[in-house]
Amino acid sequence: MYSIYKTRGFINHENLPDKDQWGQTPVAPAQSAALFAAVLPLAACDRAVSWSTSDAQVATVSEDGSVTGVAAGTATITAETEGGLRAEALVTVREETIERDGFVVKNGVWTSYKGGGGEIIVPDDLGIWKVGSGVLKMGGMADMTAEKVVLPDGLTEIGNTAFR
Repeated sequence: MYSIYKTRGFINHENLPDKDQWGQTPVAPAQSAALFAAVLPLAACDRAVSWSTSDAQVATVSEDGSVTGVAAGTATITAETEGGLRAEALVTVREETIERDGFVVKNGVWTSYKGGGGEIIVPDDLGIWKVGSGVLKMGGMADMTAEKVVLPDGLTEIGNTAFR
């Protein structure tokens, strides 16, 4: 008998996940989460899996199972073998805004700063992966002047006019 299982990481022979107890996978717009499907037994001749989404306006899925949030809502991501074995995961895309210590972060994008000037140290625990445009004014006659900005690890993108 052949089975397909869903897992959030690489499969572990001692701890196979129950195919009906996977739960929801949260994702934010413009962010991704990796889903993996394992076809068992490991000796199966055709282990190829194709991925699909029930609603591409909420979440898309690539050929390798990478799910990207598009807009708030839920979508079902399906992994299916050519032989018709299927596994599904419910993906919930949520808009998230964090406001703390003057920092405003929307879905992992630092969008504005309402704190004081001088040296600004961006906390590592805000989940920032991108600095949006026009976040800070550097020097000049602005209301707030940032002299130095220390950015967190994990930052992958800085908007063209993030610091102007």
